[in-house]
Amino acid sequence: MEIYQENFSSWEDVQNEYGTDESQPDEVLLAYYSYEDYSGSSVVIYRRGEKYYYNQGGHCSCYGLEEQWNPEEFENESLFLAYLEMLNPYDCADQIKTIIKNLKGA
Repeated sequence: MEIYQENFSSWEDVQNEYGTDESQPDEVLLAYYSYEDYSGSSVVIYRRGEKYYYNQGGHCSCYGLEEQWNPEEFENESLFLAYLEMLNPYDCADQIKTIIKNLKGA
């Protein structure tokens, strides 16, 4: 599975699009940003130490992902699944399910 997808090709792209200076994490599990017809959606999942983080953002019209960097921490797949229930996982739902499956095996 590709880690950086659609309009993301590096952590620097994530930093630029979200307008964050957060340093490179220990591991990036998924960085997805789709942009089409003046609207975009993004999901970023990464690990720092033993903790995992999830950030999602979206926009329409001429706005971007700026000021939407507010990662949520999760420590296990149960918390992550509960959080996903509240979200639209966009076009990367299968990749997110794969990440969860891999976390269960960890």
